[in-house]
Amino acid sequence: MLSSQQPSHSTENAHNVNGFRIWRNAIPLETAQRAADMMDQGLPVHSKHDTHVTYETSVATYEVRDEFTKVMRAALEPYYLPYNKQIPSMPATLVSGQFLATPLNDARHTLLHTGAKNKVYVTIALSTCNRATGMYSLLRKSHHDKNPRITPVSEWEQKDIALNSGDALIWRGDVSYMLSAGGGGKWVTMLFPWGQAPPVSPPLAQQVRPQEPIDLTSDDTPSSTRYYAS
Repeated sequence: MLSSQQPSHSTENAHNVNGFRIWRNAIPLETAQRAADMMDQGLPVHSKHDTHVTYETSVATYEVRDEFTKVMRAALEPYYLPYNKQIPSMPATLVSGQFLATPLNDARHTLLHTGAKNKVYVTIALSTCNRATGMYSLLRKSHHDKNPRITPVSEWEQKDIALNSGDALIWRGDVSYMLSAGGGGKWVTMLFPWGQAPPVSPPLAQQVRPQEPIDLTSDDTPSSTRYYAS
């Protein structure tokens, strides 16, 4: 049995320059192990793809989510606050899965992939996740000035991701990545929406000010108006 380990809050790429960061010890090892064990104990398969399989969501998967929420705000801040975006209270999507090995000469390993543009992804390793077990390679700054559409291949900055059980990879959906041939790595991925700005107070001149006394028993009592930054 793996021993308990508290999150160390150590990070890489902490200022979101590269479009991704690694948050070490994001959840306790025991929590990751329980979720991984469920996959080995006959957890029903939700869908099977060429490179990975996803499972039905177990209670252990929800526990992974809940443990991550304890460090979620600090982990997600670089992706939201600099852009005046509101950090969600919960992920919109929760998926657990396992990488499947593919042939080394599979042409898919030469293709670039991206996720959803207006999402932030958090992938938590339930076991060792690296190229040998199927983990991705990400392209640094591919969401910005190193976008592969405008950058020569010789200048791409490829980063092989290596996670231990309990570590989290936090990455923008518009970062480019490449598949690896390995298999066996187990993970939970959460998707967070990125599009909503926090509410702001309207100028005084725009606030609704009733000119007549309001009947508090009436069903058509004016409601307060809230404005959102575009």
